[in-house]
Amino acid sequence: KAVITVLCFAVCFYLFLLSFTGTFRLISDIGSNRALFLNPVIGLLIAMVSVTALGVYLLKTRKLESYLTRFDDEKTFNRAMSILKIAVFIECLLLSAMVFGMNQRVDQHSVQYSAYGLSWNVTEVLTPPRHLGVYPNNSGFVFAIYLLSFITGHYNTAVIMLILSFLVPPIYSDLAVIGGKIGMSHKSQLLIMVCGLLFIPLQTKVTFIYGDVPGLFFAVRAMKHATEIVVKKSTLKNAVLVIVFMAFAYVMKNNYLIFSIAVVIYLAAELLRQRRYKELFIPAAVIAATLILNFVIKLSLGAVLDGTVSSGASKFSWIAMGMQEKAGTFNGYNDATY
Repeated sequence: KAVITVLCFAVCFYLFLLSFTGTFRLISDIGSNRALFLNPVIGLLIAMVSVTALGVYLLKTRKLESYLTRFDDEKTFNRAMSILKIAVFIECLLLSAMVFGMNQRVDQHSVQYSAYGLSWNVTEVLTPPRHLGVYPNNSGFVFAIYLLSFITGHYNTAVIMLILSFLVPPIYSDLAVIGGKIGMSHKSQLLIMVCGLLFIPLQTKVTFIYGDVPGLFFAVRAMKHATEIVVKKSTLKNAVLVIVFMAFAYVMKNNYLIFSIAVVIYLAAELLRQRRYKELFIPAAVIAATLILNFVIKLSLGAVLDGTVSSGASKFSWIAMGMQEKAGTFNGYNDATY
């Protein structure tokens, strides 16, 4: 057990190192000036490992072990979950405040420009080389920003960051709930929230005006309701929410089709195993709703601007870009070839 623990800790430390350094590099690209609040990264990681090691030591003490039994009480557990969610939210707000005032660049700016163009009937936003002309997979998030603009106006980065900050804590709490459904204790569920508090890269995503955070929020929430169905709480409400949330996730960012496939396979396998054949319409409806809503969004965009949404750059161009010398980095190959 000791050997496995050390190996797992080393792997997790390495993953955190990659996450933090990657986050630092991404934040550095937001504005013309480098954001230095996550630097030096190595020092921050060493501090985190030290605190974690201290925490592991404390967990072995009997006094703390007896204290942790308090979380077996539902009321105490819920209060602790609420405090941790508030802590994650505050973390998101602080990160937003640290980069606020730096101009959104590249894709993040293009998304807001596209929403602005919808309001002013700039038909060029749907055609290459404009963002939606090349990357129509961002149509759903652009349309959401366009609808929000009726309330907040355009380029209101502060409000968008605030909304995204509200969406991050439920992502972690939903993961904790899913853990509870598959047998995790209250202490383990709280540990998910604590790990979430330490995982700065996701919180940093609130500074990007993009579909990543809302897409992940809807995807994880759909998975939570999928587990509700599997544990024989297959109410009409849960079925509807799985279908709707998964469709919203895909619309916010097309990458979340991966989550849709996962939910479909999970539900289909479990419903077949439990011989609940009448409910197999749910996984089928998830895929159908996902594709239909995406089609409706593109149709709506075309109707607003009296045009047609482009099919965009080929997905194969992304693969080709990833196989070049600097694999894994964006170099504009898909844009240029299109």
